[in-house]
Amino acid sequence: MFQRTKGVDDTGERDVASNTVAPSQAAEAGERSTRISKRALIGSETRVTGDMTGEEDLHIEGHIVGSVTFRRHAVSVSSDGSVEGDVVAQSLTIGGTIRGRLIASHSVRVLAGAHVSGEIHSPGLVIEEGAEFQGTVDMNPDSTLLEQSFDTALLEPVHQAPTDTWQAGAPDDDYPESTALDALDEEDERASHRVRGE
Repeated sequence: MFQRTKGVDDTGERDVASNTVAPSQAAEAGERSTRISKRALIGSETRVTGDMTGEEDLHIEGHIVGSVTFRRHAVSVSSDGSVEGDVVAQSLTIGGTIRGRLIASHSVRVLAGAHVSGEIHSPGLVIEEGAEFQGTVDMNPDSTLLEQSFDTALLEPVHQAPTDTWQAGAPDDDYPESTALDALDEEDERASHRVRGE
C-alpha cells in the first residue's frame, strides 16, 4: 500500500514515501466489500440457554440448549458446536453434535465426524461417510411438519424461476415481489456502501 521511492524526485528530496493505492488494490478492496454477508456467530466459548430466532445466517461454534429458528436462512454447526433442541432453517450444515429435530425447507447436510440424534425433515439430505446418525428421516416435500414450519413460498426450490411473468425493461412495479435472497443482495449492497464510507 505504501511505496518507498529511492532516489531523487522532482523536488530534489530523497526517499519519499508515497501514499498511493494501486488501482488493482482499490478494485480488490471494493470486490471484497461486496462479498460481506450478514451472519450471526455463537462463539466457541459461548453457551446459550433458551430459544433463538433470527433473520440472518447463523454459525454455531458454541453450545445451545433450546430451539433455533432461522426459517429464511442457513444455519451451520461447527465440529465443536452443539445444539440440544430443534433447529428450523432454510438449509442446515452439521459438523458437530445435535440432539433434536432438524427441519429444513431446502436441505440438510451432515458432515463427516458429526453426531446427530433425532429426526430429520427436509426434501434434500446428504449424510457424509463418517457421520453418525441415529433417528428417523422424512424427505417428503409435502409433509405436514414442513408446511407448518415454513411459509409455502419458502418450500419452493431456491433456483426456481419466478412464476409471475415480467418483461425486461418494464417498470419496477411490474417486477415480481422480492424474495428473501433479493433482500440478502440488498443488505450486501448496503454493507459494501458502509465499508466504502458512501
